[in-house]
Amino acid sequence: MNKVFQSHRDQDPIIVHDNKKITLAMVIKEIKKITHEPHIIYYSKKTINLTQILACIYAEKSFLVIDNAWPKSYIKQYETIIKNCTSLKKAIFIPTSGSTGHPKLVHHTIESIIKSAKRALNHHNILKSDHCALALSPASMGGLLTIVKGIISKSVIISTSDHWGNVLDDSNHWQINIVPQQLDWLLTTKKIHNLKLSSILIGGDAVNKETKKKLKKLSLPIIYSYGSTETAGQIISTELNKKNNNYIPLKGVKLSENNQQLMIKTDTIALGYITINGVEPLPSMNGYFLSNDLIKMPPQFEVIGRKDFQFQSGSKLVSPEIIEKTLLKSTIITHIIVVPKKHAQFGHVPVAYISATTSIDSLVQYANSHLPIFMQPKDYRPLPKNISFSDLQCRKKLINLKTQYESSNN
Repeated sequence: MNKVFQSHRDQDPIIVHDNKKITLAMVIKEIKKITHEPHIIYYSKKTINLTQILACIYAEKSFLVIDNAWPKSYIKQYETIIKNCTSLKKAIFIPTSGSTGHPKLVHHTIESIIKSAKRALNHHNILKSDHCALALSPASMGGLLTIVKGIISKSVIISTSDHWGNVLDDSNHWQINIVPQQLDWLLTTKKIHNLKLSSILIGGDAVNKETKKKLKKLSLPIIYSYGSTETAGQIISTELNKKNNNYIPLKGVKLSENNQQLMIKTDTIALGYITINGVEPLPSMNGYFLSNDLIKMPPQFEVIGRKDFQFQSGSKLVSPEIIEKTLLKSTIITHIIVVPKKHAQFGHVPVAYISATTSIDSLVQYANSHLPIFMQPKDYRPLPKNISFSDLQCRKKLINLKTQYESSNN
């Protein structure tokens, strides 16, 4: 039995899903049905899915959660990849495609996930009387950590087969772990003033300047965090109720950088990637995990882009995210994605996809005065109707779109 469950009684609710209690007794019963490893759990927001996840953690069985909402092509590839993992015990496999769009599994141990959850709880404690809203899919690191932190803190995890926000009521104190897109929904569609909020932990991406202004006015208990699937989640966070919003490394985390590329050392780093071609080691340098995130530090930690998004324009290295962040500060636009376009003289130049209602003339003037010439977009275009800014693969789809367009015009 995994130690994180030792203090739970058989009939205590661990998760309440659609008002149905999932107890330790139900979890123990489910363990008998795990006949092979790794156990694949097809998550579709059902009580049985959550019971299976708890059973694998409790019995320390290797498992993979696949979200049924994903494209069928991805699901098939994950099923193929997992065939390479039958000899790995007490393992948790987290699906990822990163920015490349190529499915692979990140190999963690159950121990590393528990260590990560405890590290986060040491930074910000969850009370037994709190309720944790399961806002993220357990097929992701954020969703899985919400469950493990709830188990360790003995707080009740609340889940639903409907929209995650529908579980929030004004009778409980809530701990919420969400990404910026979910935060936007919370601010615009929920009567947030009526909620008793212990904390809102935000990860997965940067929060834009306008949203931060709203949060400051509302005096919400916000914690901004940084982490990745490879680090088993949160490794850097702001402190609750601190005005400066300075990020600090959590206990046991060491950071460094190489040409602005973030390097991380901690005991929760993944053991490697599992792909169709077999096991691949994580990129490393001097004993540090070499992430693809480009950062600024010190004094303030800030992710400024991704190394795998960078491209060469003439003799200059262009980071699309730096262009995007600069132009978003103008308040002329609310959304922008910058991608490279082939160019006869410079190899590639940046082009920008923006909100259709944007004043392009004003944006061009702002870019001319705030960006060096090689970083100024050479064209501004509306986003195609079949692509959304909220799509995690938006940039990749736009790059592919550009490639197809350029090939057809050669």
